[in-house]
Amino acid sequence: MSFLLKEVANDMNLAKKAMSLECAYSELSYSNKLYWRQKIGNRYAVVCTSATKDTPNLILTPKPFSVGTAMYGYGGGSYVVSENGYYFVDAVSGDIYFHPTEDNPILLVKSHGRAIGGLVYISTKNTLIYLSHSKTKTSFTTRIELIHCKSKVHRIILEVPEFIGGLTFTLTGNKCAWYQWQINEMPWDKTSLFIAETNLESIYDIFQISMEIESSKIEPRFANDTLFFLDDCSGWWNIYKWVSNKNEIECISGPSEIEFGFPPYKYGENTYGISNNKIISVATDGTKRRLIEFNQSGYSKEYSWNGKEIISPIINGELVYFISGDLSKLTTIQSLNIANQKNNVIVASAEKFTPSFTAEYHLLNASEQYKYCAFVYWPNEQIKKNNKSHIILNIHGGPNGSVSRLFSTAAEFWTAKGYVYLEIDYVGSTGYGKQFRERLNNQWGEVECENIFHFISKLEDIGILKPYKIFVRGNSAGGYTVMRLLSKSRLFSAGCAYYGVSDLKKLLETTHPFESPLLYNLINKEVSDLTYIERSPLYNPYCIQDPLLLIHGKHDQVVPINQSRLLYQKLLSLGKTCHLLEFEEQHGFTSLDNKALSYAIEHQFYENSINDAA
Repeated sequence: MSFLLKEVANDMNLAKKAMSLECAYSELSYSNKLYWRQKIGNRYAVVCTSATKDTPNLILTPKPFSVGTAMYGYGGGSYVVSENGYYFVDAVSGDIYFHPTEDNPILLVKSHGRAIGGLVYISTKNTLIYLSHSKTKTSFTTRIELIHCKSKVHRIILEVPEFIGGLTFTLTGNKCAWYQWQINEMPWDKTSLFIAETNLESIYDIFQISMEIESSKIEPRFANDTLFFLDDCSGWWNIYKWVSNKNEIECISGPSEIEFGFPPYKYGENTYGISNNKIISVATDGTKRRLIEFNQSGYSKEYSWNGKEIISPIINGELVYFISGDLSKLTTIQSLNIANQKNNVIVASAEKFTPSFTAEYHLLNASEQYKYCAFVYWPNEQIKKNNKSHIILNIHGGPNGSVSRLFSTAAEFWTAKGYVYLEIDYVGSTGYGKQFRERLNNQWGEVECENIFHFISKLEDIGILKPYKIFVRGNSAGGYTVMRLLSKSRLFSAGCAYYGVSDLKKLLETTHPFESPLLYNLINKEVSDLTYIERSPLYNPYCIQDPLLLIHGKHDQVVPINQSRLLYQKLLSLGKTCHLLEFEEQHGFTSLDNKALSYAIEHQFYENSINDAA
């Protein structure tokens, strides 16, 4: 692939500038102060609000530590605050450290090759509880473990050959709850919810909370001794509570045909906060986010939020803290006083910034049965009605994810280069109910492509006028869909797949345990079925007619590098235009330099395709 070094350098600088604006916040918590996990350079640190408004926020985690876990491949549950410091998992070693307020981090628990996360601290017992999971050739085990922080006595209090999620305790530590799912299932398809008594020496009187139909029960959380959780038995994730003295389940949110949950890829992410009698929840009807208040009897009040993204709400008295943003504004951490509805920005980027685009969304009908949302980012310098720009169509990953309503650094880069940037919540995405999500079952590689072709047929309706060229890009599951689209149509001038799947059957054998059963529903439970071959780009390379750029991390444990290497070799042997760019990365790039270089070369790849076709 030929490119100009000067242009690559310019594009890298532009990409770095855009990527410096990405959301850097996650894992909010409150303990006298507001804490969060923040990306700082190429590492993650625990940060907290300062004592006064005039002093900067405090970066607590010293170099070279980076806070993060490998729980189930996507991380989460990486730190918890105590009275005199905080506990965290080091992203490099996987070990647990205690960081006292006025001292250096102290090693507390060695990982010994296990993935550790989901940290919980019981202050009344000075006890740290955490999850660990390990896999051998013959077994898979998840454990609930604890360590008494003063005596350093360690115990395993539960061990199961399944996954455990949502581990939560009452404040006194006398009750706990969690959900489990089998290793051949995904947690957004089916889980089992448990509640138990505990004395922090053992777990006993374990009781399974069951619904009449199989469902996904996630996000258990206590308010005093009352257990709340999300369940999609109605077809949408709604908020329920378990009334223990009646052994009954009550839905406090309707049930409503809006989504109060999302697939738990990352451990410990939450869509609702709870404190005493108040529950503040984020909900979506596919097009916009909503902030809704409930009490334990189900009364609701909705706060006007103009469709902005709301992530990880937590409650402290009358204040709700959350991560917030929208399509055209940088991400912030904010608070909302639910008594007077006064909104404050707690943490924001210091720089003044004007995006290189204007953004809008459209709700489109794919058929009489379902709708989906499309997002359009127009370059500022373009006149919408006479737009002549080429198009970048981005396919989100998952595939049961959804387009983020936060500020898009990718949109910032591509619109700055003059492209119209497009994304859609194709069929199978979260936010439109269980039926919409499960339309992808047995049909991955087919129905989402049909949905995307339907969207392309509607481009003129949303103001995108010919002539233009369309380039399609995506990562992981989105990278797979890119290859399928290029196999089915000549609508695209070129495509770029970041760590995409080319061999479905091989993915079953080589990906990490959490995601290995994903294809059972998306393709077929019968692994011997020929559909795995028919829908794998690796075995149908002759169908890919347009130029393809493959970008992959050499150390990817989710979608191994051979998924791209073998396809690249096959396409070259057929005389196809294909390029492979490899990085010293895992699944999802973390190095700013590597991400910027990949964007720069991707842009040059598209420009070369335009020039070659001229």
